[in-house]
Amino acid sequence: MAFLCIYSCAPSEGELKQRQLDSLPPGVTDAAKWEKDFKDSISHTRYSDRYEADLASNKDCPVKLSVALKGTEFGSKRFDVKITNKSAKVVDAVAFTVICYDNFGDPVNDNELGMAYARMQYQKEISPGNTRSEAYETPNFSQATKGKPFVTRIHFTDGSTWHN
Repeated sequence: MAFLCIYSCAPSEGELKQRQLDSLPPGVTDAAKWEKDFKDSISHTRYSDRYEADLASNKDCPVKLSVALKGTEFGSKRFDVKITNKSAKVVDAVAFTVICYDNFGDPVNDNELGMAYARMQYQKEISPGNTRSEAYETPNFSQATKGKPFVTRIHFTDGSTWHN
């Protein structure tokens, strides 16, 4: 008689919940409410209304942000991010969200958490007028071909912050 043992590498529900909590902005304690509010705010079929509203509110944003999505040899996605400091102060942190789309313009959900967006942070200094680049790789969003970013928060070395 032979037995077949299958081991699952998939994260448990508790691990997924902890990952969600770890990715929340500082000060947010109710993950479910914050997630619902965020999803409600971008619940349009193509997310375009929410993105356009965020883009409009980002006009006074102290940084310029661009994102390009590229596939890797392992089938994951790499987010190539460029951040330009347009302010007169030194930036030392930028929090932003990228909504992921396919070639049809439809939002692409990641495989793990079922979200069509990725939250990211850049935690290095950027002097006024300078541009920095960073690459973020994720096994999720394998069908995404485009990403539309918007800045949610910025922290400056003088301790001040900007919020969208």
